[in-house]
Amino acid sequence: NKMADTYRNYLIGKKQLIDTIEEGSPMPLALEFLMGVTEPQMVTEKYITMTSFDHVIEIIERLHSKGIEASKILLTSWQKNGVNYPEYWPVAKQLGGRNGLKKLNDDIAKYPGIDVFLENNFTFAIKENGGFSATDDIVYSGVNIPITEEHSRTWYMFNPQVSYNRAMDFVDKIDNYDRISLGYEYLGRIIYPDYNKNAPFTRNETVILWKKLLADTQAAGKKTAIEGFNQYTYSNADYLYDVPLGAYGLAITDASIPFVQMVISGLIPYSAMAGNLSYDLNIQKLQWIEFGSLPYFSLTYKDALLLKETDYNALFTSTFDKWEERVVSVYNEFKENFSQIYGQQMILHEIIEDGVVKVGYEDGTLIYLNYNQEDRTIGSFTIPAKDYIITKQEG
Repeated sequence: NKMADTYRNYLIGKKQLIDTIEEGSPMPLALEFLMGVTEPQMVTEKYITMTSFDHVIEIIERLHSKGIEASKILLTSWQKNGVNYPEYWPVAKQLGGRNGLKKLNDDIAKYPGIDVFLENNFTFAIKENGGFSATDDIVYSGVNIPITEEHSRTWYMFNPQVSYNRAMDFVDKIDNYDRISLGYEYLGRIIYPDYNKNAPFTRNETVILWKKLLADTQAAGKKTAIEGFNQYTYSNADYLYDVPLGAYGLAITDASIPFVQMVISGLIPYSAMAGNLSYDLNIQKLQWIEFGSLPYFSLTYKDALLLKETDYNALFTSTFDKWEERVVSVYNEFKENFSQIYGQQMILHEIIEDGVVKVGYEDGTLIYLNYNQEDRTIGSFTIPAKDYIITKQEG
């Protein structure tokens, strides 16, 4: 607890951690929508629309009518051929094309609490897709060999300067969509050197360029959603997603603690594991609460069964109609119970006993969480099985 507090204050003092949560702002719901995918066929590929731009508008309106006025919405696989590295533009016509994106942009102007991010990858490239130089634009090892990964296709990593240039080109392309912002896949969890003789980068130089990329994106009027939670993102992140809730499981560790989350809590909103993909939503809720994550769901408008023969079949339960009631219920629970600590810093995390955790915030709020299958009594408190209680610290 003390170490996290010290590190947080150090980063704030160095202006490497910026508070992006305005005082009094409502806790947002975190959502991800898979837009369109391709399914391999005998000769060609079949395009499957899972969530069009009109569908996103409909979902926003339905949730707003039920009291959800704030959300961080990440749109994935919206490009012409779905996720097909290194393509990052244009928008798939099956989803509504540029006109559909413009309509979404204009419609969400009515909802100031909603942020929409278009996710893109500027780190990886597939040789067979073309659109880049497989000699000049890629990362080389220290012995001057391209860093590649061979599966059914040949994967490369982009030289950091090439990544920056492509990302800023995308920023320019969506300049006219004033309410649409950027989601940077991989940027917050992958950092690397490049020994390419034409444009060498040390790891530190890559970090500097990533920070410049994020700063330049915000300077262009776009908010940033970043996958991962590496420290170099903290000065220019409006939202972090896919933040891990566990440690690496090394033999010398016995429990996962939210050290990084304690550092950034109350300053940068973040989300973790999707509730609809958890084995037990009650347990997932406890993890969100313990680690200070926003409630988060990864959804599609159309039935998840359509993904069965695609690369996205891990998204086995995502249909909005089937999840709408639970999404609203979970969000309202978080809104009612945790609105007072949204934007506050987590200052205490303590494992009381096996499966029982205590979390504290700067206003004195204490949360006791019980992961066990049976009730647990701690002092004068009885915590129901797979549930939590909220109290105030004396004094």
